[in-house]
Amino acid sequence: MFSPLGKSPLSVVKGQKHIKPSPYFSPSLRKSLNISLSRNSPFGRSFSNSVLEDANSHLIECYGSTLPVLVTEAITIADNDIKISCQDSGIHCKELTLPPSDLAHKAELVHLFQTEESRLPSALAVSPEGHVRYWPNINHEGSSVDAQPHLQGQECCSLSSIYPLGCILATTSSSLIIITPTIGDGQPNVICRTLTLPQGVLAGIGRKVSSFIFGVIPAQTTETKQLNRVLSAQTDDGDYFLYVLSNSCVQKWHIAKKDKKENYDQLLFEVDLDRELKQIYTEELFSNDTNAVPGLKTWCLDMQLYQSGVMILTACTIPVSPGGNVHYGFGFLDTSSIEQAQTFSSFNMTTHTKLICQFAYIYNSEKVLCIPIVSPQIDYNTLDFSSTGNAVLGSGSCEGMPLFFTRDYGIISFLPSQKAIGDSKLLASMKDVSIRKPDVISDPRWCESVPSGSVSSSLLISYQLEDKQNFHECLLVFLKTFHLFEKLTTVKMSDFRIPTKVLLCEHAEKLVAAKSIRLFLTEHGEIIETAVRETLERRDIEVKNHLTPQDVFFREVSAFHTVFPSLIELEKDHLNSDESLEKTLSAVMTMNKIFVGLLEAINEYRQNRLETYDLKDVPVNYMPWTSRDGHSGIRPFIRNQLDINVTYALNLTDNIQIQGVLFQQYVEILDFFLNSYEKQMQSLKKSERNVILAKEYALERQTFLRPLISVRQYERAGCYC
Repeated sequence: MFSPLGKSPLSVVKGQKHIKPSPYFSPSLRKSLNISLSRNSPFGRSFSNSVLEDANSHLIECYGSTLPVLVTEAITIADNDIKISCQDSGIHCKELTLPPSDLAHKAELVHLFQTEESRLPSALAVSPEGHVRYWPNINHEGSSVDAQPHLQGQECCSLSSIYPLGCILATTSSSLIIITPTIGDGQPNVICRTLTLPQGVLAGIGRKVSSFIFGVIPAQTTETKQLNRVLSAQTDDGDYFLYVLSNSCVQKWHIAKKDKKENYDQLLFEVDLDRELKQIYTEELFSNDTNAVPGLKTWCLDMQLYQSGVMILTACTIPVSPGGNVHYGFGFLDTSSIEQAQTFSSFNMTTHTKLICQFAYIYNSEKVLCIPIVSPQIDYNTLDFSSTGNAVLGSGSCEGMPLFFTRDYGIISFLPSQKAIGDSKLLASMKDVSIRKPDVISDPRWCESVPSGSVSSSLLISYQLEDKQNFHECLLVFLKTFHLFEKLTTVKMSDFRIPTKVLLCEHAEKLVAAKSIRLFLTEHGEIIETAVRETLERRDIEVKNHLTPQDVFFREVSAFHTVFPSLIELEKDHLNSDESLEKTLSAVMTMNKIFVGLLEAINEYRQNRLETYDLKDVPVNYMPWTSRDGHSGIRPFIRNQLDINVTYALNLTDNIQIQGVLFQQYVEILDFFLNSYEKQMQSLKKSERNVILAKEYALERQTFLRPLISVRQYERAGCYC
């Protein structure tokens, strides 16, 4: 199927089930942009030869079988302004009558698919005005049914598959409609449902309350957002994530199957990248000259699925500058976390001195630019189709292979040569390891070089921990970019082995815990300082020169767990010093507060990053540091804190307010403690160790629930029955 050229961008193949690395495409480079191109490679070879071009960096071949005669005839007799929409469901050739329209039809508004119930292909077409037509079987044109969603005069832009939930119809002003073809009692039907933001009684209470209940709600604005791209990615359980690029805003939606009980339309987040783009381009092009920012104009041109998020093609220019040159850049937005993505994980400017490595393909009807998405230094390729009268009509991908539909050759494949791939992996690894260089001021060991009183030691440690966390994220990006993460196996910890990805998550959790314990310095600074000092003494680490105990302790965050025995010993010393009942309760409640704060921070990070570390399914031999005994774990110290509560606090006061605080703290620590057993047992289902662990869990559960029952806290105890 084809249509005259419209203003909307060319569609790409939406056939991937998961977000995975693959070349991605953008038709957003237009002939009107003034760009210097390099190394033209005209296509003047015979179609009879499957290899059309064998350049230094790329191999271009004919792809698939010969096109049907009806398709080639349609392309031949059509005028120059035609476009193709490519999909990966195979070729089916049938001439159908599109729904009525006063505007020119678009290839992006036609979708061909095959259901599990039928071996024959079905089709869905939408006119620019929004008239929907559904053919359950394209061999029977008369069986079609029509529908008309309420678009209020909006023009339709694209149709994206979210099979088996239907298709997403997007308008040029960024409205989204789910179109679901159904067959009930043998009769075809089309259900249209608009994705809407939550409104009603909570609309005036405030964005925080609404966000807490419904998810993120974007700021209302009178400005109409121009749609750039809609992408969909299916999850393992059949749900879909939608990514919508409008102007400089990116939205992420969660579309769940209707058989689920929860709300199946949810906006997870919306982020406006305009301010960050201005800052990035100012840094890259104008050396942080703030005077350039007011005149800087930026765009988000296109977006494609890539790795654990989306890659966005951006551009900027200064309208008043001589020549009005347009500068391009690729920004990667990691969307794997349920938290809102605030900034680009990485950003690369495209210049004319780049090495062919991992590629993005930007094209218009005449040329295809092969642009690297990391930053080594050799000219990139430009493939010119116009020199022989050929033209690019559309693009797509199949299992990571970039495909282009050309007027003369039909579908061609376009892949990097082996030399280019080898060079790219070597040099790109160097780049990804050094994404961010640490500022020496953030390491306390350098503070002699800092003017006295200019930066506090506490601030230096905060910067140091932040840098450590940033470098950990860079390591994850590196491992996933080069497909090393899925190859990780296990690592030995004393006398047992754990999955390497669990250890990586453990490092990040300890960083989070280190940052969390510093939040207690203001209110409980003496306790933290004493615990840190005793921890270093126990580890036989000497504090030298100008450094403080905190400087030395937080230098090695992988040993953060060693502070827990010091906290317990400090608490026991206080409890054994014949203090008053009031001071005893205060000591227990203070240590409970610290434990709850640390365990909550650890658990929140772990739950939010399950997908990042591929821990949604509990791996075999799952023994995180919070569940381990011995010198590398903290389970015994969590148990000690529960014992202290039972022995010194729960039965010692009749004050209802103090009891309420104590019981709640106790339950929160107990919940983490028992949950660690449950996760561990899930990973040992078929092991003899699981039987022993189950008995141990039952005993611990009984031991620590009995005190709650004895003080008639049945509701709190009932959560574990």
